[in-house]
Amino acid sequence: MKKKNGFLLLLLTGCLVFYACKKNFSDEQYIPDNTTKLPDLTSTITASVSGFITDQNGAAVSGAQVTGGTQTATTNLYGYFKLSNISLGKLAGFVKVSMAGYFSGYRTFIANAGKETFIRLQLIPKTAVGTINAVTGGSASTTDGGIVTLPVNAVVVASNNMAYTGTVHVAVYWINPAADNLQRTMPGNLLGIDTAGYLKALTTYGMLAVELTDDAGDLLQIATGKHATLSFPILSSLTASAPASIALWSFNETNGLWKQEDSAIKNGSNYVGNVSHFSYWNCDIGQNAVSFTTQIVNSALSPVSNVPVEISYDNQPNASRIAYTDTSGFVYGIIPGNSDLTLTVLNACNTSIYSKSFTTANANVDFGTIAVNLGIIEFDIVGTVVDCNNAPITNGNVIIAGVSGLNYYADIHNGEFKTTILSCSSNSLSASLIAIDNGTNQQTPLQSINLTPGLNKLDTISICNISQDQYVTVSVDGGVPVSFVVPLNVTSVAALYSGGITAIRSITSNLDTLNITFQDSLATGNNFTMVDKVSNPIGSSLLRMGTDRYSNLTAGLMNITEYGVVGNFISGNFTCTFNIWNGTAQVHSVTCSFRVKRTG
Repeated sequence: MKKKNGFLLLLLTGCLVFYACKKNFSDEQYIPDNTTKLPDLTSTITASVSGFITDQNGAAVSGAQVTGGTQTATTNLYGYFKLSNISLGKLAGFVKVSMAGYFSGYRTFIANAGKETFIRLQLIPKTAVGTINAVTGGSASTTDGGIVTLPVNAVVVASNNMAYTGTVHVAVYWINPAADNLQRTMPGNLLGIDTAGYLKALTTYGMLAVELTDDAGDLLQIATGKHATLSFPILSSLTASAPASIALWSFNETNGLWKQEDSAIKNGSNYVGNVSHFSYWNCDIGQNAVSFTTQIVNSALSPVSNVPVEISYDNQPNASRIAYTDTSGFVYGIIPGNSDLTLTVLNACNTSIYSKSFTTANANVDFGTIAVNLGIIEFDIVGTVVDCNNAPITNGNVIIAGVSGLNYYADIHNGEFKTTILSCSSNSLSASLIAIDNGTNQQTPLQSINLTPGLNKLDTISICNISQDQYVTVSVDGGVPVSFVVPLNVTSVAALYSGGITAIRSITSNLDTLNITFQDSLATGNNFTMVDKVSNPIGSSLLRMGTDRYSNLTAGLMNITEYGVVGNFISGNFTCTFNIWNGTAQVHSVTCSFRVKRTG
């Protein structure tokens, strides 16, 4: 496979117009104007965005909060989200992704008015690499050479700007500019505003994500007038081309762009620079930005989606970026001007099927339509989706999961959906399918499908009376029931009882059990195994209890009313009493009903 790294920017998103009525991209896209000092950061458009959120291993992240404009969505079991008809910046539309245990993720894109952009974003784990005494200062470093150094008495509480004198917990992550997954993990899209106010396409030599917290997990920042020092490792393959001084850019979380703030000096195999606050920081060279677009069609002149398009510097063949055509065969975005570049179209086997060298000046680049012979196997999937009354679904989507480790989606239009998956092999593909009605918040059961090369016309799919909603409702000692939306973060959610039970700590499900963990007034976890799905999936069974010396289950039956396969729902209810030992035994009763998805 060809090596990809982060030198070159290709900001790609979908035009989503039919091939037969292709518009010039200037009709709807932001066009950089290098004669204008300040780019337009105020104009907005209304558009939609959807996509998949995964962790560092490529596994779906369920329960992440995705915010775009003023709307927020929660990723489902497959990491999928959709935000419809939201207000986005015309130059830089972006979404923010929040999930406990991870740095916030950001994806910036050039949106189309009235159209939908598709993204894939990979969250970065937030792992503490060390602690620093706020009074004396000190350093913390990553295993790959990223270093954060705090001076003496330079830390404040972020929420109130009060001086902080305790232990500083430092989480740092170095983003490798040569990583194959750079485009999915990095914040933004390598587009920034320099100190003179010009829009720039960025060439990155590495990034650092940094977050400081106190013992309670509250955010800390650098005090006004103070500076911390960051050290960025320089890859050995980039040392020769790395300039002696490079601009330092911070990520602006309000507009989704990078902001040039200072500079870093090359010191051996590291760039070292001072920063006045913590967020994402980036060592970059900025170049003038020009727009780029093209459409890829097959030999029959039909648009093809998910085809990799690579652009690289001619004098640095390994410095390249790759993006994929949308459902209408388009790729477009912003690339560096005044550069010698090569465009390469690759098939799913990573084989070049088209190549073209070109030079950018300060003019925008439109290659029109490029016809290619893919030389690969297409799996076309079409189907019809209806509701309980056999009426076509008008606002929904289909998720096709587990295709060679990736998930795909297709929108449902007037009851119909279609998508194409490309493969190097003519062997059949196994996948799972679930259809969702966004209008009624209902879905189908998860079903297995087998795909063969060519056209795969599926049987009519019916979405009927299966809710997407997950919940756990608990009442302690006859009190007012408290409901929780699943999935929950493993943090205290709400007070249930002032003396004994204080909170629900976590709710998890796997192949064998569904657990609810209560927390008592002594902060000891009391783990109740609520569902024995293997021994008795439907009907009543004894409620089992986890090991904890502070509690003792005295009575209880679990009634299972719904038992789905992986990806579908487990529903039920129970009432029980138990003891909490707090000097003397305290007896409490709990009534609970629940509906959660099986995750394994």
